[in-house]
Amino acid sequence: MAHRPFITYFIVYLTIHKISTKQPHILLIVADDYGFHDIGYHNRDFQTPNLDKLALGGVRLENYYVQPICTPTRSQLLSGRYQLKEAGYSTHAVGKWHLGFYKDDYIPTNRGFDSFFGFLTGGETYYTHYLCYDNKCGTDMRDMTHPTDAYNGTYSTTLFAEKAIDVINNHDEDKPLFLYVPFQAVHAPMEVPEKYMEPYRHINDKFRRMVACMDEAVGNITEAMTKRGFWDDTVLVFTTDNGGEIAAGGNNYPLRGWKHSLWDGGMHAVGFVHSKLIGSQMTGSATMELMHVTDWFPTLVKLAKGNLNGTKPLDGFDQWATISWIPPPEYGLPVRDAHEQTTGLNAKNLWLFNIMKDPTEQHDMSETEPGIVTKMLDKLRDYQKSAVPCVYPKPDPRSDPAKLGGFWGPWE
Repeated sequence: MAHRPFITYFIVYLTIHKISTKQPHILLIVADDYGFHDIGYHNRDFQTPNLDKLALGGVRLENYYVQPICTPTRSQLLSGRYQLKEAGYSTHAVGKWHLGFYKDDYIPTNRGFDSFFGFLTGGETYYTHYLCYDNKCGTDMRDMTHPTDAYNGTYSTTLFAEKAIDVINNHDEDKPLFLYVPFQAVHAPMEVPEKYMEPYRHINDKFRRMVACMDEAVGNITEAMTKRGFWDDTVLVFTTDNGGEIAAGGNNYPLRGWKHSLWDGGMHAVGFVHSKLIGSQMTGSATMELMHVTDWFPTLVKLAKGNLNGTKPLDGFDQWATISWIPPPEYGLPVRDAHEQTTGLNAKNLWLFNIMKDPTEQHDMSETEPGIVTKMLDKLRDYQKSAVPCVYPKPDPRSDPAKLGGFWGPWE
């Protein structure tokens, strides 16, 4: 993070917090596999009026990073969410979980949420909510702790928006609300209702049609917040879990790489914050300050007037003042051919890029800056000393939905 003059930082900080006198409602929306170039304010081919209005009326995070795949991002995003409940929040999750479920202890309602509606696995069909994995097949949809097939035929993006709106409409206005909406969209498979085909009929890309549906769902959720009188006291955070999967239509232009990769296209994410609590003088801005998905937990807990006792050491930092004080952009993304997403797949396994000056990772500096390489490798070794090894357990035959009434769910 760039150093700032102390007096400027301090005055802005006081101004922000003077208008934030009570616990805000928090609406946290996560898109799945949403590419950097798959939103209207990055790509005029996309029709995302609701997302664009929210982003352009808020603060766009243009130097914001996540993990290259789903679960690591989600776990870092939500680690320690109990602190929101301790701060008096009603906590609700609607959508994709993908954070473990082999025991009842690990489903959302046992991990800090008052309610859950959605699916537990990493992906499924949008209409039938059916998943086949490792030769095991079953339905994955839950209302609280109960598996259900009552929504077979209902498109998930629409369904999750309706359930989120139900939460909003039934919320006790005397309590602060934390609503977590991790959409299935725009993850494969490429399925979308016919009515969203028309805006992109000239483009042979169903993925973009899924984006239009998600955009409408976000608009419906924010409209419901407005109708309940919650919007003026709400902080909306929108993020993707990782970069777009180009094999399934995602587009991370002009960044290099894709979901699963450690190039910027896999981790440099779409993200923005919209809230009247940041003050009108801050809205409509883009910040190039570095931010990571691990920062959301301490940022939102502090914003909610909770505490971080028992959660340290944390990797993230409270970024609210950074989000609210916007320095001028120091660089822009250069124009490149939209189809130029080079792989860099060869025998080389180490590169060094100056992301601020070279955001599309074209100029390798590893040979000209060996001192920086050594310093960064030493830092990685320090992290590795405390890293927990990855565990890849063998498939458990007890997890077969055929043994669980045809549903994916806890089996131990």
